[in-house]
Amino acid sequence: MRRKKIIPIIFLLAFFSEKIIAQVKMGVVTGPFFTTNTLHNAESGIINPAIPCFCGIKKEETKSVVLYSAGFTLDYSFSDEISISAKTLFAVKGWNESVHYADFNPGAAAVTYDSKDKYRFDYFEAPVYLVFSSSLGNEGAVFRAGIGGYMDVALQGKYEFHLLHAQNIVENSGVLTHNAATDGLPVLKDSTNLIAINNLQRKVTPYSANSLDIGVCVLLGIEMGNGFHYDLSLFNGLKNILTTGFYPYPRTNRSIGISISAGYYFNKK
Repeated sequence: MRRKKIIPIIFLLAFFSEKIIAQVKMGVVTGPFFTTNTLHNAESGIINPAIPCFCGIKKEETKSVVLYSAGFTLDYSFSDEISISAKTLFAVKGWNESVHYADFNPGAAAVTYDSKDKYRFDYFEAPVYLVFSSSLGNEGAVFRAGIGGYMDVALQGKYEFHLLHAQNIVENSGVLTHNAATDGLPVLKDSTNLIAINNLQRKVTPYSANSLDIGVCVLLGIEMGNGFHYDLSLFNGLKNILTTGFYPYPRTNRSIGISISAGYYFNKK
């Protein structure tokens, strides 16, 4: 009796599995990522807790950079017009900054400097879209528009400081003394620093960032009849990226970007 009950269940599972698989498209996707941060033309006061003092004014002008993302995509179709599109990506995000700092505290360590800073983060990224499709009437080509959200899990963070010009204000010497201190750097010089994304890393560096980022995203694309598709995606983060070590926080600094990608579905019918 038990075997007689199991056999129909197996047939039902096989039937529905075949239906589900027929509605799924899987493939690969890659492309450039134009990414930056909402910290644009910002001005912040610098606090040095080691002295302590309100030490100066720092002005940042954020610059966008071209990075990249690559990974896999999976689409589940409810109908010819509506589907769910999910991606799993390795994505590199970040931005550059042009910085001008002026120290208004008198003393041997008072400085002014200009620098170019780089912020880079490696993420495991998972965007999910509700997609609406419309036929273009050209050999199976369709236009796709979607809206959804994404989650980024940080894998690594890095901060690069490149000094362009510096001057000791008091001595007017054009160079920095070795006791110059600002923004947590004991000696102001070119450097590369780890940005902590977990509690273990926070023990070895003063710079830290959120390990998780979430946001909203919009998708516009064209899918060809031969399985190739081309997408334009817009991302807007909802959480601060940097948390401590750079500015007096809390301060809004969220990731934004545009992704242009090309992909291919292996099993497009």
